[in-house]
Amino acid sequence: SAALRGTPLPFWVTADRQTSGKGRSGRQWQSFTGNLAASFAFQTAAPPDQLGQIALVGGLALADAVNELLNRRAPAGEALPEADVRLKWPNDLLINGAKAAGILIEVSQASGVATVVSGFGLNLTEAPDIPGRKTVALSQFQVPADKIAAHDALDAALAETLSLWMEGTGFSGVRSRWLQAALPMNTCIEVNDGRSLKSGTFAGLGPAGELLLCDPKGRTHRFCFGDVDVAPRREDEDT
Repeated sequence: SAALRGTPLPFWVTADRQTSGKGRSGRQWQSFTGNLAASFAFQTAAPPDQLGQIALVGGLALADAVNELLNRRAPAGEALPEADVRLKWPNDLLINGAKAAGILIEVSQASGVATVVSGFGLNLTEAPDIPGRKTVALSQFQVPADKIAAHDALDAALAETLSLWMEGTGFSGVRSRWLQAALPMNTCIEVNDGRSLKSGTFAGLGPAGELLLCDPKGRTHRFCFGDVDVAPRREDEDT
């Protein structure tokens, strides 16, 4: 709301603890003391049909920042736990299949300029309990509970990915790097777009950042909005 009251942009806002944070589709998101809860507000003249790409830009930045924090770990006399960082369309970051972070993008437009607030929630010390979902915190991978270091890593990574994006003209580069950080191709997924639930395999991203799903009959479906869950692979798909 401060961004809409004339505060000079861009700027960051961080919270020590969130109890009424917002997630996608009206869900609540809690961020405990010690976790990173930060929002970045900025303006862009990108065309309206490219504003949905900002979630992927933010996701790529988040993955880069988390990998940077993992790379800084110092082993304490024993092997470091392995951490496989993956992006799940459109706004989740998973480590070893469990949610470690999420993004929420809010956009308002006036006079051809969009004001964007990108909210990031990263589990540094504690993972919230989400029914039916696995969650994880970076502390489980021996990442120090340093919110300043985590925020600095995210700030640097976001500056880089926004520069790569170039208000939409450089999205092909973002798309290529996002796919490298994403769930493996052919991962079994389910997509709920609010009208129906479709099952199939992850088939990448379309040119504008839309999710591609290949159904069991080989047909490709495109989604610009939806909730994605990783689904168990059926035995008959392994043969």
